Amino acid sequence: MDQKLKDAIFRQVEQEPFAKALKMELVQLEDGFSAVEMAYDADVMNNMFGRAHGGVSFPLSTRPSRPFARPSAASR
Repeated sequence: MDQKLKDAIFRQVEQEPFAKALKMELVQLEDGFSAVEMAYDADVMNNMFGRAHGGVSFPLSTRPSRPFARPSAASR
């Protein structure tokens, strides 16, 4: 992945409101792969059963269907 693109994505994620609200940090980004870390705060992220709320865990576990997809040469 082009370093300028990678740097731009890191900067954008740092400003993304949802990621900021959940204190998510993009720690690694490569073609077809990314790693995100999040500090878990049970006082504000637990549900009524004392477990992690799905709204906290779901964003970390999902995989976009086409992450940063670029058209292939054949489709241009």
